[in-house]
Amino acid sequence: MMNEIPDPRPYKAQVEVTFPTPTQAKHAMDVLSVDGELGDKVIKTFAIVPSTESGDGSGVIMRV
Repeated sequence: MMNEIPDPRPYKAQVEVTFPTPTQAKHAMDVLSVDGELGDKVIKTFAIVPSTESGDGSGVIMRV
C-alpha cells in the first residue's frame, strides 16, 4: 500500500470567461491578477487560450 500525501488544497474551481478579442482578455487578466489573496490558502492562476466556441476563431478565453 502506498502512502499518499493528502492534497493541502482539496477544493478547486476553474472559471472560463470568453472575450471577443485577445486585448480585452489581457486587460481583464491584468486587472484581476493584481488583487492579493487574504492568505496562503488560495492560489490563483490565469491563462489566455484560444476559444473553440467562436466560429471565426477570433475569440479567446481567460481561465482563472
